[in-house]
Amino acid sequence: MSLHERPPKRIEKVGIGGVIQTAAVSDSIDPRELQEGIEIVESWAAHIRKGVWIYEKDHDFGAGKPKLRYNELLWMLSKPWAWAAGGGYAASDLVLPFETKGKKVMELWRETRTIMAGYSDITGLAAMAFFVGLPFFMASNLGSLSEWDKHTQKMMKEVWMGRGAVDIPPEARWKAENFGRVTGKLFSGNLSVVSEALASNYDWMNAPWLNGEKIVLGLEELQMTEVDAMRKYSNLFGHPRGPERIGGVIIGRRSELNTRDYPQYSKANPLEERIVEFMKSNYPRIPLAFFGDMGHATWGWGKLWRLKRMRAESKTFYPFTNGMDVMFEVSSENGCSLKYNETPWR
Repeated sequence: MSLHERPPKRIEKVGIGGVIQTAAVSDSIDPRELQEGIEIVESWAAHIRKGVWIYEKDHDFGAGKPKLRYNELLWMLSKPWAWAAGGGYAASDLVLPFETKGKKVMELWRETRTIMAGYSDITGLAAMAFFVGLPFFMASNLGSLSEWDKHTQKMMKEVWMGRGAVDIPPEARWKAENFGRVTGKLFSGNLSVVSEALASNYDWMNAPWLNGEKIVLGLEELQMTEVDAMRKYSNLFGHPRGPERIGGVIIGRRSELNTRDYPQYSKANPLEERIVEFMKSNYPRIPLAFFGDMGHATWGWGKLWRLKRMRAESKTFYPFTNGMDVMFEVSSENGCSLKYNETPWR
């Protein structure tokens, strides 16, 4: 198959009795929280198969040594469906260096056409999947599924065992900015990794199968200064094809945004206002909306996360099915919406 041909769709959705493989390929995970996620999936009449080394821990945060986690990833990609147990900084170990690791992952993935779900720094894998033309559920990791509300859990069942995508209606937590409507391919994830992936061998904006199609971007972030977030956001449009390829922008949660490093600057120049000014000044015709139901949880982690969760404005995480053809609308009359024109299933 030529790189300029989009691979055929995955054979089928997860049916009753279907098996989804999971492993901790990045940071270590909490066994209790993962088990709670597994029980939710089993209530759907599907099954989870865990990696052999899923509960390993290496020093501060890694779920085992890099070689072990890399082999776990290859194991996950050997079957039709895979779901990351967790995200985290250690995800970069899976694809670097590209010539010895990343290339093998992409070649295997192109062959197996595995459908995968996850978010946070797992976005690096989402970028690889997009480059080779494969769908990817940018959504709750399995190990944090129980933290989200029942609506999120119902939507995750829909992406795995139903349509494979969930439309986002005007009633969701939207905030409209640039009005307009665009049809394009959806790509979403962690802002820092989305930006870094442009300079890699899996430059998602140059995916060979795109054939000039627009891209609708969904961006969220965790623990970043406003200055760094704006720099990385600007990098997307600084890409040689950025202005022509980016057709719409959805900004999700900016959890634990760091305003302490530059407190006076951050107070005078809030990130959201800077993004709006950047878009209205330079790209007023590109639809832009903020969306408060996608991305990292605002309650973070640690001993007090359950208490913080009680005060959270949103406990919902809408899944974004990357690689699908979507229609994104920001309207003063109809509100904001994201609708899928296709599903990942054959």
